[in-house]
Amino acid sequence: MIHVGEKEYYDELAESVAPGRTIVLAEGVSDDDNLLRNRFDYGKLAGFLGLSSQEKMLFRGRLIEAEDFHRPRLRPRGGEREPAEPDILRADVDVSSFRPPTIQLLDALGKHLNDSGSLAKGLLSFNGWAEKNVTPEMNEVIFDDILYRRNKEVIRHLGKALDHYDTIVIPWGALHMAEIEEEVLERGFELEQERDRVSIDFRKMLVGKLR
Repeated sequence: MIHVGEKEYYDELAESVAPGRTIVLAEGVSDDDNLLRNRFDYGKLAGFLGLSSQEKMLFRGRLIEAEDFHRPRLRPRGGEREPAEPDILRADVDVSSFRPPTIQLLDALGKHLNDSGSLAKGLLSFNGWAEKNVTPEMNEVIFDDILYRRNKEVIRHLGKALDHYDTIVIPWGALHMAEIEEEVLERGFELEQERDRVSIDFRKMLVGKLR
């Protein structure tokens, strides 16, 4: 997955989810305690680039909580057909599980991007802040929180989902995929098919969006 891309890319992905006993383990960090004063908005980033955001990728299905794994979904009345739409579970962490350096960095990123009139200016401003404030030790903590801690959470849900579903969809960002793939292969799955999709055609992008 990629967090910003062309609308057609997200529409096609959402439509490709198989019917039946299917679950989507969705990505998305919550902030139930409002710990971030300045939230990073992928929608705004996408707007800078003339694209859409992953947040706009809408899977049609039933939103569930983790405890719903143990509650079988009722079949349609009068038949033995499987449910036509998948279950959808947010299989990610809350900001409260991050350590202070990670929360500080995410808040700074949101502030610099929100306060800037363009993507380039926002990123330059944030990079300047990071060079002054983020130490190698902090960077190690941040990377562990944002990548590995979240990977462990979706993998934990994967283990439970395998007992109840035939198809599991994990539409997470590309950086997460190596560890998730390794875990899936260790569980005995084998790669049978690959398909490439175009998420961004840079030839169509307006260079002015980056100025």
